[in-house]
Amino acid sequence: MDRRIIHWKELGVSAEVSAFVQPGRVEEIHAILHVEPQGDLFESQLDRIYQAEALIQKDPQMEGAAFVMKRYFLSDATNQQPLMRQDDSCAVSVIQQPCLDGSKVAVWLYLVKGAQVY
Repeated sequence: MDRRIIHWKELGVSAEVSAFVQPGRVEEIHAILHVEPQGDLFESQLDRIYQAEALIQKDPQMEGAAFVMKRYFLSDATNQQPLMRQDDSCAVSVIQQPCLDGSKVAVWLYLVKGAQVY
């Protein structure tokens, strides 16, 4: 297992990435994206998460990886979920569970390399 942290200072977002790699097998990648609360509203934090999702796909380790699942953790799902983008690229779920760091949103991304996702 390979673990690392990516930090985008300009966005105030960090990604904790774990990759399970075995030669000749499907590679699994899990990434948890955390936004640093800066006193901003949910929409701003969510926008920073979306920007980080786009950046993580450009990371060399993610080359050829496809999203299987995105699980968003929201502090107030009833009011926040309608503000989210529609995403048909993979399975998307929303959990109402406030983040311990005080932010209003975080996301768990599950990606695979070496397999087709339907």
